Formats: sequence, structure tokens, C-alpha cells
Amino acid sequence: MKKTASLLAVLLSACSLALSSCSDDDDNSSMSGPYFNFVTVKTINDYTINFIGQRENSDEDINIHCSQSSQAAAKDYPPGTRTFISYNLDSKLDNNPDPFSTTIQLLTITKAIVPEIVSAPLKDCLTGPSTAKISMAPYRTGKYINMLLRMPKIEGRTFKCFVSEESLSTSTPKLFLYSTANSESPDHFNADHPISIDISGQWNRPSVTGLTLTIATAEEETPKTYTFTK
Repeated sequence: MKKTASLLAVLLSACSLALSSCSDDDDNSSMSGPYFNFVTVKTINDYTINFIGQRENSDEDINIHCSQSSQAAAKDYPPGTRTFISYNLDSKLDNNPDPFSTTIQLLTITKAIVPEIVSAPLKDCLTGPSTAKISMAPYRTGKYINMLLRMPKIEGRTFKCFVSEESLSTSTPKLFLYSTANSESPDHFNADHPISIDISGQWNRPSVTGLTLTIATAEEETPKTYTFTK
């Protein structure tokens, strides 16, 4: 994950589908990567795709442009779709403070899972299966908390995010993320699930100074809690 860490520092301070070059005219000798991140589709057609992203712990939008081919069909990724992408970047732009407001070379794109946040009593938030391993630790970009969770690949898996009712009146709402499936195969962690939680309903409240996210994992006896502050 070293390149992911580098990406978070360089791009947004911050697999999937067929490999495809973003542009036939790119000078591949100047490309570095691949890198990975969560972004939102801004516009898309048969020739280009534009994303909106943010640096880690920032609310400022960055425009990311890519000339692309058919691996991202417009009908599958309408504007507003939250996505997880891998891509190369032009090393000639390394000294540009906002290199990704220009063109990137898109490699793969897949839809992110955006679980709805629902309120529940704390006692109900603390129950759930522990079948996840952390592939990419949660981090905030804009109004989203993003992560990769490695779990058994099971048809019909769903993700739920709860906010405890007791914490809604405090300055630090408490969120809890769980996954459910018809059956589990705890010995087969064979799929990375890109998760992006829209926290705007809590984050944008003037009285809120931060929030916590608790995730039940297969690697810890107790759920793991992450803290995000404004």
C-alpha cells in the first residue's frame, strides 16, 4: 500500500474492471503508478470522463480529467456515481501543486458501495458480524469516509451503517459499519469491497466537531474505532 500512501499525500492527500489506457497519445515513459482512490463522476460521455475528488481531510474539490475508452460506459456511471479508481499519473507534473486538475491515465474503475446511514439505539449498533479485514484504512475526503474491506465474496452481501441515537445530540456522532450475508466463509477473504460512506448529514451540522466510525473486523476481538475531526 506504499503507492496508496503516496497518492494520499500527492493527489487527494489521499480492482475491478478491464485494463485500458486513458489516451493513446500518452507518453508511457513519463507515467508512474498505479495509484488508487475514491472519486465521484462529474461528467461522462463516450470520449471523456471527469471526476471530482478531494485531498485527505479536505473539503476543497479537485477536478480530475481523463480521456477514456469503453471501460467506463456512460450508462453505467452517470454523474454523481461514487467510484473507486486505479490510474497512472504523468511524472512530469509532479511539481504541479494540483497535477490532477489536468489529465490522468485511467486504468480501472468500479462502483463504490455507499451504505445508507440510519439511526438506532446504541445497544443495537454494537451487534454485528466480524468478517472484514482492513485492506485500506478509513480516511476522509470531503463528505465521505472511504475504505477497502477484504471479505468473502458472497452474492447478496449488504452493508449497513448506523449512527447511535444517543450520540446525535453530542458534538461527536458515533457511526458503526457492519456487513451481512446469507452465509459466511470466514477462511476465504477473496474480495476487496470499496466502501464510501456519505457523512454529510452529521458532518455538516455546526455543533459537530468530529465523529467516530467503528468497524467489526476478523482481526480484532473487539471492533476497531477510527476518529475523524474537523
